[in-house]
Amino acid sequence: GGSVTAGNASGINDAAAAIIVMSKEKADELGIKPMAKVVSYASGGVDPSV
Repeated sequence: GGSVTAGNASGINDAAAAIIVMSKEKADELGIKPMAKVVSYASGGVDPSV
């Protein structure tokens, strides 16, 4: 529950994305041409007490 206000609502620049990850061999087997290659990733966060 709770209220949605201008201060806690999603901004106009918020978005979402999806990705399907599989091996090159599986993509070849299914006849799928890869559109991109994931070469690195990172994750970050801040302690909630900040």
